[in-house]
Amino acid sequence: MQMNHHSFSFEETFFNDHLINVSKIENIDFKLLRKIVAKSSFVCLRGLVSSKDVKISKSLLRNWFNHKNDYYGIVEPEIVKKNNSKLMIGGHIYNQKFYNPRFMRIIYNPFMDRDIFKCHSIFRIASVIRNNLLKQNSNFAINSISDIWTACRFHQYPRGGGFLNAHKDKLAPAIINKFGDLPYYQVFINMSSIPDDYTTGGGFIVYADKILLYDKFCELGDIIIYNGNTIHGVLDIDSGEKIDLE
Repeated sequence: MQMNHHSFSFEETFFNDHLINVSKIENIDFKLLRKIVAKSSFVCLRGLVSSKDVKISKSLLRNWFNHKNDYYGIVEPEIVKKNNSKLMIGGHIYNQKFYNPRFMRIIYNPFMDRDIFKCHSIFRIASVIRNNLLKQNSNFAINSISDIWTACRFHQYPRGGGFLNAHKDKLAPAIINKFGDLPYYQVFINMSSIPDDYTTGGGFIVYADKILLYDKFCELGDIIIYNGNTIHGVLDIDSGEKIDLE
């Protein structure tokens, strides 16, 4: 497992200092990984997911997607357990305490439904990494259909202003705490790139009171990890263009 170190701007230096090149999950030093995430609330793994596999999944997703089929009701567990898409605009209130504005679409593709985007193998890599960080067995919450399971999904931010307000995750850690004293890790795969998919905006974290737009430095297939202390969000995607919901 190799860590890269470079001297550029603060933003790029931070990203490169938290970029780990690794080709196999077996080669990951999870003890080190936990320390890095605990200290900086961010790390990027590169080399575990190929850009070719990401492009195949994106192509299948585009062919399947039809904005007319977006689900607009309240997201119940049965919706999340099937291949569905939902457009989300506005805020989301958790127990009347947390308000988190967003303009995004979620496309659910759980392990318990058909692998129509050929992405379950990619999701499994992310899930196994999460499980090792949690010190659980590799199949934890992957093959299960019990009370705890993995809600695999794509987050899509429409051109013309798609965004996610800066926030800390509250709901998922609260759910995890019901099943024991487990830490919280968010593990996701980058499936878009500048300028092929968009030109302005993108995923960011807040570190040392500065917004770090890490998406500028990500490649297709990069795996981003942060914890419950990470303030993160998505800056407006191509906000100067016409809104594209299709």
